[in-house]
Amino acid sequence: MIRTFLGNRRALFAGIAVTLVVSWWAVSSISADRSARWASVTRGDLALRVEIEGTLAAVRTHLMTPPPISGNWEYKISRMAEDGADVEAGDDVLSFDTSELERRLLEFTATLESAETEIEKKKAGIDLRRRDDDLRLAEALANRDKSELKLERPEQFVAAKEIEKLELDRDLARQEVAYLENRRRLVDRADDTELGILSEQRDQAALRVRELRSGIERMTLAAPQDGTVVHVTDRRGEKKRMGDTVWRRDRILEIPDLTEMVARGLVDESDAGLIGRGQSVELRLDAYPDVTFSGTIEKIGKTVQPKTRNSPLRSVRLDVALAQTDANRMRPEMRFRGQVEVGKQTDVLLVPEAAVTLEPGGAFVAKRSLTGSTLVAVELGDQDGERVVVLSGLAEGDQVLLSR
Repeated sequence: MIRTFLGNRRALFAGIAVTLVVSWWAVSSISADRSARWASVTRGDLALRVEIEGTLAAVRTHLMTPPPISGNWEYKISRMAEDGADVEAGDDVLSFDTSELERRLLEFTATLESAETEIEKKKAGIDLRRRDDDLRLAEALANRDKSELKLERPEQFVAAKEIEKLELDRDLARQEVAYLENRRRLVDRADDTELGILSEQRDQAALRVRELRSGIERMTLAAPQDGTVVHVTDRRGEKKRMGDTVWRRDRILEIPDLTEMVARGLVDESDAGLIGRGQSVELRLDAYPDVTFSGTIEKIGKTVQPKTRNSPLRSVRLDVALAQTDANRMRPEMRFRGQVEVGKQTDVLLVPEAAVTLEPGGAFVAKRSLTGSTLVAVELGDQDGERVVVLSGLAEGDQVLLSR
């Protein structure tokens, strides 16, 4: 009897302990249930999206580089409009130092004036020499004609010895005429050659003077259109400043038309196959993360390239045509992040991603029950970053616990 009594007492105490544990678990579950956040499993549509990122650019922009001037490769910035300044067409926005061009202009101007002086002197000398040659040739021709006339007299009236002398005078007169005419041709040819060399020197100097004068004028650049000045960054992310020395092809400023912008982005190589022209895009500027802009895929690159200069990740370029340009907020080179809608699943079960816990054994959610919650294994499908498709394990209307 004593053993029976003791056994009954042990059973009684065990029952009381179990009752206390169950009561504590029930109270804990009720308390947790009151403080937990729950969400319903719903049926609806899920848009499939791909992440992109990039920068804004103007559809119409005018890039400003140093003017191409013959023999000039280095330029020094003497003045430039402020970054972000609004300008009108015709406003001066960029100037380069002209001191070297002005020095060369003085040098070639002096060369031009010297060549012109030498040409005038040469022409005057040629005119004087030709007048002397003309006189000598006229005298020689007269002597030749006179000697030929003397030989035209009848022989019976002239002695043989005199005829011989007249023939000798005639031959000498003819030789002198031939000599003077030949000399005239040679000297004229030499003078023309020398005059041609001087004229070429003059023309080259005149050309350089015109080029330098034009170059000095072109060293001040004006805005070709209304717009906003943007200082272009180089490969190191630096912008040019007044006093900097630049090369002929360096990009310094651009004047974009801010009334129409395009978003130029990058998409990961693994997602590029999902992208197609005309797909909808939603994006947010890093500078205005609370404002959403919409657009469509307009152009897709045909090559794959590194995402950044030293990154192993590869990506594909694409252009997004914006539905509307906000000239007050949008500026070239502003960074953005966005999503491209690449597909849609309709009439599917959806659960918040925050309700899903991923374990080595699979995906689980805590489903609401009469006693609190029950851990349920689920099979999941696509997701959009906020919601995920449930293929099995839950039904529409089930309540699930949000774990985060």
